[in-house]
Amino acid sequence: MLAEGQEVASLDMPDLRSILSADREDPLRLRVRAQDGTERDVEVLTRELVDPTVRHARMLAASEGLGYLAVTSFSLETPAEFDAAVESLQSQGLRALIVDLRGNLGGVLSSSVEIANRFLPAGLIVSHEGRTETVVFEADPDEARYEGLPLVLLVNGDSASASEVLAAALQEHRVAAVVGSPTYGKGMVQQVRSLANDEGVIKLTTSYYYTPSHRNIERTVEGAWDSGLTPDLVVELSTLEGREVRSYLGTYSPPAESLSALRAWEDTLDIDLVRGHPADAQLEAAMALLDGERPGAWRIEAAHGP
Repeated sequence: MLAEGQEVASLDMPDLRSILSADREDPLRLRVRAQDGTERDVEVLTRELVDPTVRHARMLAASEGLGYLAVTSFSLETPAEFDAAVESLQSQGLRALIVDLRGNLGGVLSSSVEIANRFLPAGLIVSHEGRTETVVFEADPDEARYEGLPLVLLVNGDSASASEVLAAALQEHRVAAVVGSPTYGKGMVQQVRSLANDEGVIKLTTSYYYTPSHRNIERTVEGAWDSGLTPDLVVELSTLEGREVRSYLGTYSPPAESLSALRAWEDTLDIDLVRGHPADAQLEAAMALLDGERPGAWRIEAAHGP
C-alpha cells in the first residue's frame, strides 16, 4: 500500500505494479509535478484494460497521406480497434496505408476475416476444409468500407495462422501488395478433446485453411512449400534490424493528442520519452512502392548490409 506522502520514486517496480493493479473501490490519490514545476492532485481509478492489438497508428508522410499501423494479434476487439485507427488516420488525410503483420502469430479467425473484408468487396476470403465439413467465408460488399485504398502488408517468418489468412486473401485478390520475408506456414485448425473417464486430452487436426486460390499454407503437410506465403517483394532485414523491429512492435505509442506535449518535454529535459521506429528496410520498401517506385530487393539489402 502506498502510504500518505510516500514518493513513487522510492518504490521498486514490483511494488508499484502491485499498487496500480490492486482491486480497489476508492481512487488512488496522487500528487504530480508538471513540466513547468507546478503541482496538482489527481485521482486514479484502477481497473483492468484490454491489451490493444492495433498499435503505433500514425502518419508516416502527412503531405502524401501515407499512414501506418501494426496488428500484433487478432482478438475479438481487433476489428473495432482497426476501424478506430483507420478513421483517425483518415481525419489526418489518409490516402494510402501500410499494415504491419510482422510477429503476428494469429488469433481469432473471424477478426482476420472481418479486416480482409474491409478492403475486399466480393469473393472468397478463406475456407477451412476437413474430411466431413467445409466452411467458407465470403466477402460482404456492405463491409468493404476501405475498398480501393492503396495498401501494403508487411510480413515475416513470425506472421502465422490468421495473419497469413489476411495476407493471402488480399494478395490473391490483388488488393494489396505484400512486402517482407516468407511467412511461417500455419494453416491447421485444431481442437482439444477430452478422453473418456478423464484419462487425458488429445489435440486433433480437424481441417486446414485454404486461400482463395485453394492453396493450403500449412508447411508440415506432404508436398507443402518450406514456408507459408511468399511476399510480392522479398526484403530481408539484418539480424540487428529484425531484433529492433520486434522490440518496437511490442511497445505502445502514446495518444496522438499527447505527442506535441511529450516532444516539448523531451526538448526541455533532453531525454527520450517517445520511442521512434527503428531502421527498417522492409518498411522503407513498402513506402517506396506506395510512392510509385519499384525497389529492388538487392538494392535494399545492399544498403543495409547482411
